[in-house]
Amino acid sequence: MGLSDGVLRTGGRAGWPLLLYCTALATLVVVVATMAGAYVYQQSAADAQRSATGDARFAAGKAAAQLNSSLKFIESAMAPIAAAPSTAQLLSNPAGCILGFAPVGPFETGHIDLIRSDGSVACTSSKPKPAAAVYAGQAWLSPGAPTVVGPVTDSATGAIVAVIVYPIAGGGAMAWFLDLAAVGPKLAEEFASGVNELEFVITTADGHSVVARSINPVSWVGKNVGNPAFAGAAGGMDRADLDGIARWYGEASGPSGWKVYVGADRATALANAAPLQERQLGVIAAGLIVVLLAMFVAYRQVARPITALSAAVRVSRDITSRAPLPVTGPAEVATLAEDINGLVASVQRELVDRQRAESNYKLLFENHPEPLWVYDLESLRFVEVNKAAIQKYGYPRDEFLQMTIEQIRPESELPSLAETLHAIEPASRSGPWKHRTKDGSLIDVEITSHVVDFAGRAARFVMAQDVTEKKKLERQYLQAQRLESLGQLAGGVAHDFNNLLGVILNVTANLKSEIGATDADSRRDLDRVEKAAQSASRLTRQLLAFARREVVQGTVLNMSEQVAGSTELLRRTLGSHVNLTATLPEDVWPVKMDPGHLEQIVINLAVNSRDAMPKGGNLVISVGNVTVDAAYAQGRGEMVPGRYVQLQVSDSGSGMGKSTLDHVFEPFFTTKAVGHGTGLGLATVYGIVKQLGGHIGVYSEVGHGTTVTVLIPATDAPVPAKVIAPIAHRDPGTGTVLVVEDYEDLRDLIEEILKAAGYRVLTAPDGAAGLTLAREHSGEIDALLTDIVMPHMLGPDLADQMKADNPGLRILFMSGHAQPALGTTTLAPGTELLQKPFMAEELLDKLHEVLAAPASGGAVTVS
Repeated sequence: MGLSDGVLRTGGRAGWPLLLYCTALATLVVVVATMAGAYVYQQSAADAQRSATGDARFAAGKAAAQLNSSLKFIESAMAPIAAAPSTAQLLSNPAGCILGFAPVGPFETGHIDLIRSDGSVACTSSKPKPAAAVYAGQAWLSPGAPTVVGPVTDSATGAIVAVIVYPIAGGGAMAWFLDLAAVGPKLAEEFASGVNELEFVITTADGHSVVARSINPVSWVGKNVGNPAFAGAAGGMDRADLDGIARWYGEASGPSGWKVYVGADRATALANAAPLQERQLGVIAAGLIVVLLAMFVAYRQVARPITALSAAVRVSRDITSRAPLPVTGPAEVATLAEDINGLVASVQRELVDRQRAESNYKLLFENHPEPLWVYDLESLRFVEVNKAAIQKYGYPRDEFLQMTIEQIRPESELPSLAETLHAIEPASRSGPWKHRTKDGSLIDVEITSHVVDFAGRAARFVMAQDVTEKKKLERQYLQAQRLESLGQLAGGVAHDFNNLLGVILNVTANLKSEIGATDADSRRDLDRVEKAAQSASRLTRQLLAFARREVVQGTVLNMSEQVAGSTELLRRTLGSHVNLTATLPEDVWPVKMDPGHLEQIVINLAVNSRDAMPKGGNLVISVGNVTVDAAYAQGRGEMVPGRYVQLQVSDSGSGMGKSTLDHVFEPFFTTKAVGHGTGLGLATVYGIVKQLGGHIGVYSEVGHGTTVTVLIPATDAPVPAKVIAPIAHRDPGTGTVLVVEDYEDLRDLIEEILKAAGYRVLTAPDGAAGLTLAREHSGEIDALLTDIVMPHMLGPDLADQMKADNPGLRILFMSGHAQPALGTTTLAPGTELLQKPFMAEELLDKLHEVLAAPASGGAVTVS
């Protein structure tokens, strides 16, 4: 292998001279042409035979199919007629009988007869009707099933026919007589080929008799085949016809076993092939001459075109700019030029495809919905960003490409950024990270990235998915969990605290009544104790409302009316420096809730607004109907689409920032000075609203005020009419009361109050003990006063079992709260409840009311 004059050369032995190649090729061409001529001569005869035989076989199949379909049609037409009772009647009374014969397929002539068993014709389609029993003694006259007979002589017409006989119930038959003389010519007319002279012959199943023939049919129909050459060649393709003429036959099976033969005249078929043989041999001879001349010309001209092609190849070696080579000269040279041009075009197409792929990549990159970018691993500078990144981060493309990834990170993360980037795997998913947009806001993103080779330098491809909203929902969920945990703690503390307050308040009241007005110092101290206990009671109710552990009995009410009743109290509470405006339409939907809870919501929100306007301002309270759809409910916790009544409280106060709004519903969170707020106001409102299945939202901007929106589910129940209850006068107590309370001091206090009022009192520390005591007591028990939440057995379960034993028993529940063991925290309508802490007068009034009411026989349940 060597290199000379800039041309790469390879070692090897030269081939034969081109003249020798051409001579050998010419000799081979002559031999092949001779063999082709002989093959054409023989093959054309074989082709003629195959064509004629195929033509005959096809015509035989078509003729047999038409015969079969025609006879099947006749049989299907005869069957319902022969089976009809009216047809049998026509044999004895043919008056009014009308039959008509119509051509069917190749059977163009014939007639239809109704024939009696004696051979006489009752009705016929031919005229005139035969007078005598022309068909007497015919073997086909009394068949047991439909029969096709033929060829036979028609006794009425003397024609050679095929007879289709169908028996008639009760004797006789219906017969179609089909003339066979015209069948052969009819088949030849429809199926004969214009190329081959085809003969149609139909024989009986045994091959002895001619049923039909297209050539000289009158002489042959109904006759014996007679030709030994035709009969002896049965099943063969090459045979002589009935007249001894050589034919190529096709065969098919017709109805009733008939054989359908179609033969093509052999001499005619071969004569038709002769011109084709002559043309093909002439083409071969002319082609041989042309090829030899072309080889001679190619020999003389091939060297010059090859030399020219080689020179053209050397002119330009740059593939991308090379023009196509001229395709001239002999076929070999032209093909070589085409191949070279094809190779060049292929390389050029690959370059175009690569450019198109790069264009598609840029299109996908640019239009991807998530922010995408590529940054240089060494300089950390952005080298490419897509449209989504520009929109999300707010930087124009030119500015983006002048920045580094450090500029979209918060300053607090910059010291560890280099270390973080160094630790990232070549392909990784990480986050969430904080990114800063152009307006200074921070977003949470999760990063998916991998190392790429970008324009010959190491870079990293990054997709940033904004998960800010996702993180917000996670924080809301965690806050809800914290609120639930605090609620459980607050509910438990409030329950026990209510028992203590009940004792403190009632003992304080008793002491105040005993010391009289003379001991002013003691009375002042007791007033202080009583005031502190009442304040503790209100705080406990706030804890229960926040914890959603209060036992409430919902009342169907009109929110506008209830809020209107609180406006005067609000005006005194807010002060003259706050301008209160209320929009309270009368046509709001009813809601089911505790009126005290509604008042607590309004007062808490109004007081918060007042504190946010120390120098005065505007406070607007509005009520209205709202229909929540699925789109609004989505992403708002447990809120469901439906009808709600909206309470909105807006102020023009100082407003709150985002950091404050994130904690606004947390218990004990307050922005007020120490000693000026418990931090339970909005937490209590939140608990009440969530207990009702509603929704609360806060919108606020610093310096632009705050709007709190509360949505309470509407109800279809009507607002009950107002009833003015008469002033009750309590008589001395009578009857026996069973008191079940697990807190001993409160149980003893209740016993003292009831006994002092005149009642007989039984006490028990829990439900199980109370049930045992009730069943062992010999006398009647008129009322059960029980706490709801107790160890071993809940108050509602105790009430159910005692009501089963004593249907007339009155039930009065008392509770500081109801825990989830009850299912929910709402008592069934009509259930009597005394909320802890209560005073002696409240207890006696409620018990008197319960005892005065008619006894109900149903079970007591808490839902």
